[in-house]
Amino acid sequence: MNPQHLQKDFLPKELVLRLVRDIPRENYAEKISLLNKYINEVKDTTDPDVLTVRANNEMGFIYWDAGQYEPAVRHYEKVLEVLAPPDYPFLYFHVSCMLIRCCRLIKQFELSMKWAENTLDKLDHTDSGFEKLNVLGEYADLLTGSGTPFNTKHLPVIDSIIRDLEFPETPADDPVQRINLLRALNKKWNRKLGSMHLADPEKKEELIAALKDYAASCEIGWYKKYAEKRLHEMVNAG
Repeated sequence: MNPQHLQKDFLPKELVLRLVRDIPRENYAEKISLLNKYINEVKDTTDPDVLTVRANNEMGFIYWDAGQYEPAVRHYEKVLEVLAPPDYPFLYFHVSCMLIRCCRLIKQFELSMKWAENTLDKLDHTDSGFEKLNVLGEYADLLTGSGTPFNTKHLPVIDSIIRDLEFPETPADDPVQRINLLRALNKKWNRKLGSMHLADPEKKEELIAALKDYAASCEIGWYKKYAEKRLHEMVNAG
């Protein structure tokens, strides 16, 4: 499987807009029909493994978005029959998180736990603290939904996220509570940063002031450093 082909955009922008914007999520059969039509158009010119991964990922999303979790699981499982973590870590861990979630939502807790443990055991294939936090978040939701205790062998993952992303220490001892506190804090500062990305670029002075305030108050080192770097670039751009 060619990693460069795997990481390229799979769907043309026009089709993405039709699937996401123009067709309601409940009309998932119409979306699947459109997607299948496109797959048939490109199947002879696309690496078969890449096609399997990207097509089933898109189908899984369409079904998940429509609340059709059982078919979503089937398509996401087909992705991971072909995709390995080194091929494309971001996509591998995203699909794994979706499998954990979809299985939990249909109360297939044993299958969800299988995917959770499998994914947690492969986290050495990513350097991203955010990907690790996403996986732990799905694991925490599964533990809460199934009434299962936290497997203490995964405690070092929590510590590595705090260390690598420079979170403040969490005021809780329970692992699930710690994970949920980290998720809430990450969501808070990610959204604040995202709102600045959507700001009017013509209002430079307002954006600089907002970045200064963000960098001064942010509780997560990774975001603080990102804001400081962006601020430095803007100030020195003239």
